[in-house]
Amino acid sequence: MRRTRTALAALALTILPATVHAQISAADKAAADALFKEGKELLDAGRAAEACGKLAESQRIDARLGTLLNLATCHETLGKTASAWAAYNEAAAQAAATRQGERERFARGKLAELEAKLSKLTLVVAEPPPGLVVDLDGSELRAAALGTAIPVDPGPHVIEARAPGRVAWSIKVEAEPGPTEKRIDVPKLAPEAVASPVAPTQPAPPPASAGEPSKARVAGGLGAFAAGSAVLGAGVFFGLRTFALRDDAERDCVGDRCTQAGLDRYDDARASATLSTIAIPLGVVLMAAGAYFVLVRPSGDGSSVALSPTGAYGTW
Repeated sequence: MRRTRTALAALALTILPATVHAQISAADKAAADALFKEGKELLDAGRAAEACGKLAESQRIDARLGTLLNLATCHETLGKTASAWAAYNEAAAQAAATRQGERERFARGKLAELEAKLSKLTLVVAEPPPGLVVDLDGSELRAAALGTAIPVDPGPHVIEARAPGRVAWSIKVEAEPGPTEKRIDVPKLAPEAVASPVAPTQPAPPPASAGEPSKARVAGGLGAFAAGSAVLGAGVFFGLRTFALRDDAERDCVGDRCTQAGLDRYDDARASATLSTIAIPLGVVLMAAGAYFVLVRPSGDGSSVALSPTGAYGTW
């Protein structure tokens, strides 16, 4: 029952903008396996610069602990201490979560070695203006990261700062091989020059048609249609997941006897089926309501819009 409540809460979040992640396809899994094999062979052959790209793409397609550990080793071989440290840190957490003690000990041992070799940058902003955004190599830093020593790979790095109504600032710095720490002070951003505004001459807008849907009505309809699409997509996903879980559960059962893993998969399959049953009709209703508000004009002007198998047509 607790699993079902948790899953229903997750379904409610799909009405907000979100991405529903489907299970990896057989083609993607095959591609990830091939990339991993090729990357491992390149790494073993001493061609780490080529291997890292293969391993990173394999991990992006199908994230696996073994691939992550090999990618960390690849970064370490190239001297990318911060990238290796981050990968080993993630691998240690995954190994601990899955109770893979040997892999966790290996990753934590590597972390201890790399921590003594890290290059770090500390970005300090004395007077942050409203809306300040600071990027490090194109990635936005959270406010909490400012003033904190951030591990970076040795080599060049670009720091940029911008804010509304301010002149953007950037600098290129070189991080020496560690252990080193460099402080970068982000200066006060100068205000942008403001030109005198010229009032444009605009014709008066035409009067709105009495029967034309209002902007609020159209916006609400589009919002309902988008929400319905998201919920319908979630329903399809949970439906497909139900079949996959049942197939997996059947492999853990012999006759009427099942392993605990098989029973857990059956529970998950029932929860997914419930979610699919709720989400699909709810998504259809929301999409239909959204289409109605966008396409159907308010009564009062004698016009209407009807839907047919070939599209929408109007009468006046």
